Amino acid sequence: MTQILLVSHGDFCIGLLNSYKMIAGETKKIKTVPLTDEGIGDFSKRLKEEVISIVQTDNLLIFCDIKGGTPFNESFNHFLKQPDKIRIVPGMNLPMLVEVGMQLETDQSLNSFYDTALNSGKQAIERIEYEEETTENDLEF
Repeated sequence: MTQILLVSHGDFCIGLLNSYKMIAGETKKIKTVPLTDEGIGDFSKRLKEEVISIVQTDNLLIFCDIKGGTPFNESFNHFLKQPDKIRIVPGMNLPMLVEVGMQLETDQSLNSFYDTALNSGKQAIERIEYEEETTENDLEF
């Protein structure tokens, strides 16, 4: 099985999980570790505890807010230690979380969930154009 860990600067990851729960309902397979004013040391300790707890029995997808930020960098260190059990997805958004989160009970591979997260996250971002409606008076014949 696979679980998701949301990590971010501040409470973004907590808000994202709350929005997920509003749409998809409660889950025990998605957890959060925010970077707080307590600093990097505190964040690293809490992250390590969650990662160790999860990878003992399950695979882990870590969704991060920004590639290169502290939550990503600390998560990447765990990925380097266990690349067979962990994948990291930077640039997390609600559509990717909903898409993957609602499939966590299925028996998919870690790489399948990883691909789904990347694809659904990208597909959710698109240009929306405004087009004035054409009326009959505007039509030229």
